[in-house]
Amino acid sequence: MKSRIGNRRGGPSVLGVLVLAGALVFGVIGLSASVSGAKSQNKATGIPNYKNTLASNTNGWCPVTTPPNAPCDGATNNYGTIHIVKASFINYGSYASAVAGPNGQKKYARVSGGQDGGVPTLNGCSVPGNENCSGPYTKFGSTVHHTQFPVGGFSTSIKIYIDASWAGAHPGNVVDWDVSLRDSSGAFLQDNVFNLCSTANGGGGFYVSTSFGAGACSTGPTELTASGWYTFNLAFTAVSGIVYDSYSVLNPAAVSVLNQAVNTGNPVATTGGPDYGWLPDEDVLGLPIAQVSLHLP
Repeated sequence: MKSRIGNRRGGPSVLGVLVLAGALVFGVIGLSASVSGAKSQNKATGIPNYKNTLASNTNGWCPVTTPPNAPCDGATNNYGTIHIVKASFINYGSYASAVAGPNGQKKYARVSGGQDGGVPTLNGCSVPGNENCSGPYTKFGSTVHHTQFPVGGFSTSIKIYIDASWAGAHPGNVVDWDVSLRDSSGAFLQDNVFNLCSTANGGGGFYVSTSFGAGACSTGPTELTASGWYTFNLAFTAVSGIVYDSYSVLNPAAVSVLNQAVNTGNPVATTGGPDYGWLPDEDVLGLPIAQVSLHLP
């Protein structure tokens, strides 16, 4: 089992228990009402805004030197690969072959899992789940362990291509997108994860749920049954001194198909800033991703 990125805790991932926050729904970019002086205070945290469409380079992904991390080369015990490809890329006749990029992009990235216990194949990871085929990661343009939660919070976003037909023919494969938090000492605090699992149900697609950990194959509550580019947004904000997550998924028509607010249980005073975005389970060979960002208000 791969240790967590840059001074992270080791061991297998376990699904966390969500504490739903009912009527709490937060905006993805706005996050909360504007706070006087937030811009200058957030500048003091040293947390940069980050954006990479992945149309020409992979800047911000897989920084192996500071802190020291294993490379994204797909080798055993290392992280999975990320490569920029043309939209016409055939992908060996398997997942999402030769699909158009989002918003007219002529190129985007394809990612595949590394070999931690399973081997990536055209049909998915040979031992899916439990981080056996772990994908690449981004540090969102920073290698600093930020110790201060930003005023007004922050939001992240990534586009992932869902191939419903492939999913229906290859059930049980997992894709997790994880955005982690540091604590106020700079140590790892918590994973915050979109969990996707391929299924033949409903004509084929991916179930999507949320949790505080990766590695399992959930069966709900939402199934993505139409192929196309989906946007996965995860926002963090403070409510009465506690950090909340706001998960949202937009379908290819930019219509919300999942919206969920979750109490992380972490006080703002002991919560630091963002750490990494990671695909800890990436069982799909050549999964298309694009337009990754981290934004402070």
